[in-house]
Amino acid sequence: MPDSSHTAFISYSREDSEFALRLARDLRAAGASVWIDQLDIHPGMPWDNAIEDALLGAPLMLAVLSPTSVRSENVRDEIAYALKQGKIVVPVLYMDCTIPLRLERKQYIDFRADYARGLGALLDHLHISNPDQAVLDKAAEEEAVRKAAWQAREAEARRLADLKERERQEDAARQKEAAERLAIPDAERVAREQAAQSARDEAERKAREEAERKSREEAAARREAEERREREQALEAQRKRTAAEQQAREEAERQARELAARIAREEMERKAREDAARAAQEEARRKAHEASKQRRDQVLQTLLKYKGGIFIGASVLIIAVVLIVIQTRPKYAGAKWTAGTSGVTTNLYSIRGSSDGRILYTCGGSSPFLTSVDGGAMWVNRATGLSSFIFSTSDGARIWAPGLRMNVVSSDDGGATWKSVDLVNPPASSSGGTGNSTNSNDFFAQFFGNSASTTSAPPPSSSIIGIFGTTDGSQLWAVGTGGDIFASSDSGATWTPQTSNTTSKLEAVSGASDGSFLIAVGQNGTIVTSFNGGADWEARTSGTQSSLYSVFVSANLKLVCADGEGGVIVSSSDKGYSWNTRKSGVSVNLRGLFGSSDGTHLWADGDGGTILESDDSGKVWTPRPSGTQTDLNDIFGTSDGKLLWAVGDNGTILVSKSTDK
Repeated sequence: MPDSSHTAFISYSREDSEFALRLARDLRAAGASVWIDQLDIHPGMPWDNAIEDALLGAPLMLAVLSPTSVRSENVRDEIAYALKQGKIVVPVLYMDCTIPLRLERKQYIDFRADYARGLGALLDHLHISNPDQAVLDKAAEEEAVRKAAWQAREAEARRLADLKERERQEDAARQKEAAERLAIPDAERVAREQAAQSARDEAERKAREEAERKSREEAAARREAEERREREQALEAQRKRTAAEQQAREEAERQARELAARIAREEMERKAREDAARAAQEEARRKAHEASKQRRDQVLQTLLKYKGGIFIGASVLIIAVVLIVIQTRPKYAGAKWTAGTSGVTTNLYSIRGSSDGRILYTCGGSSPFLTSVDGGAMWVNRATGLSSFIFSTSDGARIWAPGLRMNVVSSDDGGATWKSVDLVNPPASSSGGTGNSTNSNDFFAQFFGNSASTTSAPPPSSSIIGIFGTTDGSQLWAVGTGGDIFASSDSGATWTPQTSNTTSKLEAVSGASDGSFLIAVGQNGTIVTSFNGGADWEARTSGTQSSLYSVFVSANLKLVCADGEGGVIVSSSDKGYSWNTRKSGVSVNLRGLFGSSDGTHLWADGDGGTILESDDSGKVWTPRPSGTQTDLNDIFGTSDGKLLWAVGDNGTILVSKSTDK
């Protein structure tokens, strides 16, 4: 007996046994797992217990609907039990009937007109992606034979009915004539007989004409059926060619993913070797530092033994402390920037990646979605059309991005394939919003279009702009125009609208790594915060009317900072309750903001190649030479601030590394 945990239970009326058994055998032949009492209850097994166990263990029921089954108490009981247990019930419409009220709103699989087409639709619903084509062909052939037999029976029944009716009419006429002959003179009787014969001749003529007409119609129907069969054969051939081409594309993508995985593994091994070497170097430096410290202590003790030693010793002690502080002070990136090679000339709007900076993603208008598995040394253009903010898990394994149609797209394979979930009015047929995986080029043509974008402005009105999530991506939040905020607790499979308490356009969202604290910023200095995972949002006073484009939250939540229009920078040390305006020293728009995990070091970038750095949690900002006048749109780095990347217009990618040796 099939494993009930992966089996579809077939519920039917005894009068429909022939159809139900045929359906069960065809589904099994195509690779589906089904349970039907006549095939799966063996001699000696308790009938009622076997049906109840199978129904309880099966996750899905196929309810065969016909005039007899909808009146069957057993079928109704089985359907009610399945719905009560939370099973998926798929109506299989075998004959015209009144669909039960509890199934009326469910999409049914139609077998009434075309069994083969209904079988194919049911296999697709059961996720049998590659059914045995021989089974489908056999079902189509049997359906054609059945239809032909049915049509022949119908034609013969009509012919016999017509013949019987003519015989009845002729008998009635003969009886009438016999009665009339007894009642009228011979001359009139002869005239009546001649008229009756003429009527019979006319009826026979009309019958012959009707037979000829029906013969012509049947010949035309046969020709139409033959032409339809030829068209279906041509469509089937085209389908097979398309399937072969799709299989070839999927194989090429699989090989590309395997190559990327191999490169990633090699890169991880290289990184591990480098980390081991770096650790050895750090240990050597630590030991050298300890030895140097011991020597300084010895010199200090020696100097203290001599006259005036107190003053000299104090001086030496101060110098030693200064040297120790200088030697142990961490070094950050951001002082010097070099241009990277993106391979594209279109604008890049966002950059994100893994916390160690090994895996990176950047996207922009007109065409590119670039990926790198070597910290930005080499970039690969994976797709087209994605031109808004992106978010990835801390390991870089999963990516999410806003779409242009109030939807969010995601990828689990570095952008090779994508899924889309609508945030407003999702389709009724959506199964948890997962959708089907789509090739990146086809996907972006479908969901984003191919129109080029030449400015750094966010997507058009009525759209999602920013997205943020927990470290593992299990919880996500998306913000957009009109103060829209949506939340997902299942990695983006489904989304729920939230009450933001603002109608202003929201540009960005960030927060704690576990989602316990969230903040969104936007137009006219708008700031809203949440302390319960986005269930409730409260507006805050930022102290500025300038639009805010980016927001950063330190790991310890002791610093929240935002930047935006006209060089505005605001910061908060109490999780957004109160804000201080900081002097950036620039008047251009600042679009990107990033900081070390402890929030002590911050970097901002913006128009005209502007890059600013702060080493005191955003109180004082210092401009840094970027080497470009191109507008910069986003900035990202490792959690320790020793590696930074900035992206901007015309395919600009800048890289900065720590000077720490």
